[in-house]
Amino acid sequence: MAPCTGDRQRLGFATGHRGLRIARVLYGLALIPFGLAHFTYLKQTAPLVPGWLPWHVAWAYFTGVTFIAAGVAVVIGVCVRGWRPRSQRCRWACSCCWCGYLL
Repeated sequence: MAPCTGDRQRLGFATGHRGLRIARVLYGLALIPFGLAHFTYLKQTAPLVPGWLPWHVAWAYFTGVTFIAAGVAVVIGVCVRGWRPRSQRCRWACSCCWCGYLL
């Protein structure tokens, strides 16, 4: 069954390179509140750090910073050429993103 042409007209802005850019910006903007929540709810976040790691509050701050840095990097397009880092700045942004996800 062929897709409805009305859907193509309404959702045409979200396809191709433009749609990919919109998705990147929305994803990046969604990461920033997660980072801010690490600072806002520090008393609730620090106990979530595993017991075998020292400095629970420092890890909560670090993770909040990495989420914010990753969100800003995604929004401004620091590493949009592919998954392979091409510059030192891109390597740093990708490392921050992965640290935020792993913690």
